[in-house]
Amino acid sequence: MKKVIITVVAAGVLVLAFTSGAMASDWLKFNGDDDIEQSKSNVDEIMDILDQVHQDKMSAKEALEEIQDKYEDVDVDELEERIDNLKEENDDQSEYISHLEDEVERANKKAGNMKDKTSNALEEAQDYTDD
Repeated sequence: MKKVIITVVAAGVLVLAFTSGAMASDWLKFNGDDDIEQSKSNVDEIMDILDQVHQDKMSAKEALEEIQDKYEDVDVDELEERIDNLKEENDDQSEYISHLEDEVERANKKAGNMKDKTSNALEEAQDYTDD
């Protein structure tokens, strides 16, 4: 009888162990598949971005080479000197324009004074004819 009880208890323990294992497998299920897929998607997107950056870099490098080839005969120092000369001319022109504005203002004042004098002369002349 002892053997039967031990066998039944052992069978019960095995059934409980098996059931516990089955329940534990559901409870301890690996849930990282979605995270791995998301990580893979992120890595793919990063690689696409890096490819685009590389292509843009190559495009910029090619454009620079094309510009350098096209303008290889241009003397940069000469261009800088011309730019400085144009800036000086612009400053001179700005000063001249300022001078002309002052002259126009002075002429407008003289014209206003002349108008006042002629208006006064007209009034005086009209006074002679009214008498």
